[in-house]
Amino acid sequence: MILMSLYMIAVFSPLFFIAGIIKGAIGFALPVATIPFLSLFINPVHAIALMSISLFSTNIMNMKIGLKEWRNLKDIGPFLIVGFCSVPVGVWILNWMNPNVVRLILAFSIVFFVFLKHIFRTPKVYS
Repeated sequence: MILMSLYMIAVFSPLFFIAGIIKGAIGFALPVATIPFLSLFINPVHAIALMSISLFSTNIMNMKIGLKEWRNLKDIGPFLIVGFCSVPVGVWILNWMNPNVVRLILAFSIVFFVFLKHIFRTPKVYS
C-alpha cells in the first residue's frame, strides 16, 4: 500500500489538476501528462497503478457522456479488441521489469515523441 506524505500530495495535486484539465479539453493525455512526473517521485509501477484508478473513473464518466458515439463501434472494434488483448501483456511486462528500466523507457518515449513532432511538424490551418 502506498502512503502519501503531505509533500507528495502537495506535488501531485497540481499535477493531477492540470492533467485533468487537459483530459477534459482534448479527451486524452492524462497518463501522458502524469506518469513520467509521478515516476520521478514513486516507483513507475505504483504511478501506473495510481493512474489506472483515475483513468478508469474518468473513462466511465466519458463513456456515459458519449454513449451516442457507440454508433461508430464498428469502425473502432478492431482497435478495442487489440487493446483489450494487449493490456494484460503490458501489465505482466510491467510487473516483471526493473522500475529503473521502466523509467528509461518512459524517458526515451518522451524524447522520441518530441523528436517526431519536431521532424513532422503539423501544418498550420488557416480559417
